[in-house]
Amino acid sequence: MGVMSTIANALGFGNADQVNDAKKAIAQNRGLWQNNYNENQDTLNKYLDTISQAHDDTLKSQYNQAKTDYANIGTYDPSKFQYGKSVEDFMSPAMDMRIKAASDAITNSQANARKYVQFRLSKRIKRKITSYGK
Repeated sequence: MGVMSTIANALGFGNADQVNDAKKAIAQNRGLWQNNYNENQDTLNKYLDTISQAHDDTLKSQYNQAKTDYANIGTYDPSKFQYGKSVEDFMSPAMDMRIKAASDAITNSQANARKYVQFRLSKRIKRKITSYGK
């Protein structure tokens, strides 16, 4: 299987090498993340010890309680969301007045009242032909 995989990768039919490289990178990054976490935790603990020396142990216990509460906060449950507002809650009453005034203006305008306007064409003048041209 190893030989076939190598041949398939060489011909461009497989991606096992890329998958293995990605797995190695993920494992390496996981180690780096854990190291960063440990260093940050050590720095925070040193800071807490420094502050605790200046204050009593209640500050340390409050910090530890806040850290525990934050770690156990959980995730947001969208099924519990309720929203009791509608568009009308945000609209200004003056907007309704402006809309009504604009609607009335259009209704009462000459552009909309064409059924009431009669167009009269002037009568055609009839002329008497007196001579014929050459």
